[in-house]
Amino acid sequence: MSEELLQRDLINNCQKFGKWDFYNIGATSVKALKEHGIIRNVNYGVEEKEKLMA
Repeated sequence: MSEELLQRDLINNCQKFGKWDFYNIGATSVKALKEHGIIRNVNYGVEEKEKLMA
């Protein structure tokens, strides 16, 4: 599991922004988000291994 997701407890405690879920993900990879069901489980290609900078 992504350490960023664990430290911020984003799996269980995302913030709500209207009807949307808001995740302050820092440098979490697309793969980690996909594995935890935060984003859809589709093939993201080479971007899947990259870390997002939010």
